[in-house]
Amino acid sequence: MITITAATGQYGRLVVDELFQRGVPASGIVATVRDPAKAADLVGAGNYVTWADLLVRICQTSRAASRSEAACRS
Repeated sequence: MITITAATGQYGRLVVDELFQRGVPASGIVATVRDPAKAADLVGAGNYVTWADLLVRICQTSRAASRSEAACRS
């Protein structure tokens, strides 16, 4: 499993795309994002998406891009 932090950012997105081009299956990529809403396409592609604010704590969204930051903190 490969974890990409800032997967919806400029460079993180490039890394995810490159991994797909190199044949890494979506199930082998963990996309860590600050805003799950921006990762809807990654979830749709079958990636495991986690929400993380490295200044707070890491919270798994378990493939649910609609899960909010507030829900993770509760």
